[in-house]
Amino acid sequence: MNLSASFLLACWHTLLALTCFLPGAAAGQSTAVVVGIARFQHPNVTELGYADQDASAFADFLAEPAGGRLPADRLRLLTNDEATLAAVQSALQWQRSVADSGTTAYLYLATHGDVAAQDLASGGYLLAHDTPPDNYDLLALSVSYLNDHLAALTSRQVRVVLITDACHAGSLAGDAVGGRTLTATHLMQRRGREIRMLSCQPYELAHEGERWGGGRGAFSYYLERGMRGAADENSDRSVDLYELDAYVRARVSEDTDRAQHPLLSGGRMDEALVTLSAERQQQQLKRRSAELTETLEATLLATVTPQAQRDYVRFQRALADGQLVQPSGQSALSFYERLRGQPDLIALRGMLDEQLTVALLDSVQQAILAYLAADPAELSDRDRIDEKYAVFPRYLDEAARILGENDPRHPGILARAQYFRGVVLRLRADRSDAADSSYHRANEYLEAALDLYPEAAYLHNESGLLLMRLGEARQAYERFRRAAVLAPTWALPYSNLGMLYKQRHPERYYNVAAAYYDRALALKPDLSGVYLNYGNLMYETGRLDSAAVMLRQAYALNPGDTYVRYNLALLLAEDTAGAERAQQLFASIVDEDYGLVADALRESGLLYLRMGRPDSALLQLRLAIERSPKPARAYLGLREAYQQSGQHAEARAYFNRLIEREPASAAGYYNLALVDTTSDEWLRGLRRAALSDSLQRAVATELGFLFFRAGQFNQGEASLRFAARGGRGYLAQGFNLTAFLAATGQNDKAIAALRALLKNARAEDRAAEYCERFAADADFTALRKAPAYRQLYQTYCDIPAPAD
Repeated sequence: MNLSASFLLACWHTLLALTCFLPGAAAGQSTAVVVGIARFQHPNVTELGYADQDASAFADFLAEPAGGRLPADRLRLLTNDEATLAAVQSALQWQRSVADSGTTAYLYLATHGDVAAQDLASGGYLLAHDTPPDNYDLLALSVSYLNDHLAALTSRQVRVVLITDACHAGSLAGDAVGGRTLTATHLMQRRGREIRMLSCQPYELAHEGERWGGGRGAFSYYLERGMRGAADENSDRSVDLYELDAYVRARVSEDTDRAQHPLLSGGRMDEALVTLSAERQQQQLKRRSAELTETLEATLLATVTPQAQRDYVRFQRALADGQLVQPSGQSALSFYERLRGQPDLIALRGMLDEQLTVALLDSVQQAILAYLAADPAELSDRDRIDEKYAVFPRYLDEAARILGENDPRHPGILARAQYFRGVVLRLRADRSDAADSSYHRANEYLEAALDLYPEAAYLHNESGLLLMRLGEARQAYERFRRAAVLAPTWALPYSNLGMLYKQRHPERYYNVAAAYYDRALALKPDLSGVYLNYGNLMYETGRLDSAAVMLRQAYALNPGDTYVRYNLALLLAEDTAGAERAQQLFASIVDEDYGLVADALRESGLLYLRMGRPDSALLQLRLAIERSPKPARAYLGLREAYQQSGQHAEARAYFNRLIEREPASAAGYYNLALVDTTSDEWLRGLRRAALSDSLQRAVATELGFLFFRAGQFNQGEASLRFAARGGRGYLAQGFNLTAFLAATGQNDKAIAALRALLKNARAEDRAAEYCERFAADADFTALRKAPAYRQLYQTYCDIPAPAD
């Protein structure tokens, strides 16, 4: 069968991953998963010196005759950027699926071990290449997950050898609680018949350097030498556990000046771990892999049809391009479904499953990590509801479907899917009028995720954001605090606690909110969102100079953030010296045409008014209203701009058209009344508006309060009288009118309105209710002193008016 060069090349790059899924993979042989991570994705995770070289050396040993001639199709080696969480978990699942009863399963893990908080059910974590520095649950390999893996193997009579080198120096999130020690303590606790080897005691640090093998860890170096035969004390051509333990412990202790003491537990001390061969071949793992590759290539080419070859190449290309589930028909998922459905590709199904699920899970992991690190681009993507957030639940659903319910990764995948469903709903609800129902549904998703993983800090943080939006301050506080306890070095929960207290009452809780913002900045000094929120707190409490410092710093850190520019512009607009710069920032938001455009247009127009440029204000405010017709301040500014430019007739025409177009909106009537305060054109418009009686009265009542606050008492009285017309059946409107007249000092009119209201209330058997309201309402304080009031009160309330 002739194949294209492109297909051969695509096969070549995936043959190693393919080996364990083809027919003829050796049964009854040992398996090994070897992981060594010296370089981590996040710069705040301390790099290790030689963990990757230690892992490679151990894998080389297992492939040699001295290590049991473990073939490449029974060994998974993952180092550095290969060792993502998804890849490590996939390798563990592979081992779990292929390990046979009576064989040995090696699991070698060289990386950081840590836990950020005490008393967690996880028992600590081993960091993957893409684990963040401050959120571990669901984003690192938990010891509990590892224990479940070991238990699954030992239950099938597989001899398990766990080797961990996770006691390395470096600054980690759990330093304050002894996270490294706690994790090591849990790692040394056997749960079954497995053999466990730890590089050092929980309270010690593992040593590494060039003195061991030109660049190795002391433990790994002597472990390998011991297994090669140096530990064979009685020369019986086998190394038992007693000999290996004694040799490694003595050599490592001696070479580190008794600073490091490896630990071995489990198994019979006379149990042979390695049987030595008389001949020592020098063949290395790469050569064996190359030989195996040639055989596998021939096997693969013999089983693939031309159409399958093309689909396979396209599958690989779609994976490389990140087109995982879209576009339909051309995505990796589409080609996967075609390939998996072909009978002659049964041998490839495991490989296809692994490659697609690892790509799906890696993509999701990267987005979570960027968010946890408060990466400006990632926060911007979230704010824009980037398409990837909407597709992440599908990524996770597809991964869960492919792996199945029995896969140990399944609960974690479901939890992350629920998390992203909640995130997408919250982001969309932030821009929706019907927000509360969406926030409630989003929080249901978060609660479901938390039921699965109650120790994932970022799940608590997201739930807190939802509860804060729902006005559940106490519950939001508990969620944010729990997130901070679970991830004490993560800045975002502290920033959100600051926002929560600012939202409750910025002046009263200023010191509390400021302390949380200070804590967030101490943890992450370059987090622009904290400077933004801190600056807004200062702005709202009148600390303008300090607010300017904070908002300018937010802008310096993230000038592309729309909210940063908008809030800085608002602050600059407070002073004429900053007006032009504020207009530039507003213009940049409008030009970007993403978010806050209507707000920027409105504030720009209002600023032009203060700058004495009404024509520019008219242009901006009209555009703002076209984008978002609800905010009343835009109409107020538009009316003032018309008046400043002397366009009174145009103003009347505009607001009359607004009344016709939006008869249920108070903005048209209110601004029409203020264009000419001597005219009742606005009231005539309200009377003829095509509204139900109840809605017409509601609009009239709203107008009454607006006129009252604006000091337009004649219009206010007219509006409230119109709302209260008819008397009976409209006691609430009558009360509003009476209160307005009393509050504006029109006592004679107030007494007359009071008399009519009490008469109607008695007719409706509600006199007692309104007597109580008149006696308690502050608007009637002065009126209650009038003899006429007291007489009416005694007449209709059947008791003397109480002394004020």
